[in-house]
Amino acid sequence: MEHRLFKNETRVLSRWTGLLLLLGVIAFGVNVAIFQSVQELRANSPWTYVKEGQARLAAKDPEGALERFQYAASLDASSPLPWEHIGLLHYERKEFAKSAKAYEAAFERGSKSTDAHGKALWAYIHTKRYDDAIALGYKSIDAGLATPEFPRWIGDAYYRAKRFEECIPHFEQALRDQEDLHVMSKLAGAYEKTGRVKQAEAMRQRIETLEAS
Repeated sequence: MEHRLFKNETRVLSRWTGLLLLLGVIAFGVNVAIFQSVQELRANSPWTYVKEGQARLAAKDPEGALERFQYAASLDASSPLPWEHIGLLHYERKEFAKSAKAYEAAFERGSKSTDAHGKALWAYIHTKRYDDAIALGYKSIDAGLATPEFPRWIGDAYYRAKRFEECIPHFEQALRDQEDLHVMSKLAGAYEKTGRVKQAEAMRQRIETLEAS
């Protein structure tokens, strides 16, 4: 006589089949929900649009890039990253006033980018905001965000503002770090304008020696 584990195996199998189908439907629904949630998170993530902006720049579409960077900034009001990209885009297009404004927004949001601080300093110089450039240079140095070029850039801002006495120590510091004909020429000019004739002559001789080498 055939032994059966269940009295009605067909009914049991039918129930198991139904349960497995139900579990499959539930699993499918969970996966769909997870996929939709991921898509929603992606659509609402500023990083998505920052990356799209970078791709637009690579495709030589700066207007499309700017649109995406601005949208990324609207999605996360606390992030400096979209503003750093906006500042850089304007800087490379020589839109220095717009660049400075974007970088200011990045700094308000805690940007620690050395590149952003350096370019913002030069955006100020290009728009003749020399006091702002000088202040940002000092602030960057104090915050440990500066590179060895920052003293030279601060010196440039002082020089362009015709504050020759104040530019001298910054140019001298820059030359201690690296010999640079541009700095040496500006420093010689600053010496002359402040009545330091002998120092100016010595610096010009140093320039001639360097150029002849």
